[in-house]
Amino acid sequence: MFPPYAGMRVLDVGCGTGAQLAAYRDAGCAVSCVDRSEGMLRVARRRLGPDADVREGSGVEIPFRDDSFDLATISFVLHEMTPAVRDSTFHELRRVVRPDGGVLVIDFLPCPYRGFRGLLVRSGIAAIEIGAGREHWANHRDFLRRGGVDSLANAHGMPIRARSTTGGGTLAVTLLGL
Repeated sequence: MFPPYAGMRVLDVGCGTGAQLAAYRDAGCAVSCVDRSEGMLRVARRRLGPDADVREGSGVEIPFRDDSFDLATISFVLHEMTPAVRDSTFHELRRVVRPDGGVLVIDFLPCPYRGFRGLLVRSGIAAIEIGAGREHWANHRDFLRRGGVDSLANAHGMPIRARSTTGGGTLAVTLLGL
């Protein structure tokens, strides 16, 4: 969707343990990441090595200059955020990515299934999201109700360049342009 190349600058917002960035690093990309959890960042630093720029931070105030990256990624984070934080995060993603770059989002889509199959899929996702806590569940439902990534992309003038779905259409990898 946005193939890595040597020297490409990649940022992962909400990086967790840095697992996703390791593939970019191995392809010769310059990798940077932010996360709010110092425990996750300790693991990311070990995994990614000394050349990675690993910082504590959030999507609301990404600690990098404007137009710093060719690609920013954010995976399974947007549905956890409140609407205001989601909006601020999209503003920041747009700010730190170069005009010819992209934003790669992995997150939930509204479930396309109807009937019994739809009930099973939605119930499984609900069980996981409810297990993450009441606020998490409320934010997840709000994210889908507001139109998810598509609505945010539209509001920030970021066209969808490509999309691949999985999980029977419940998850998507979406590449946004600027």
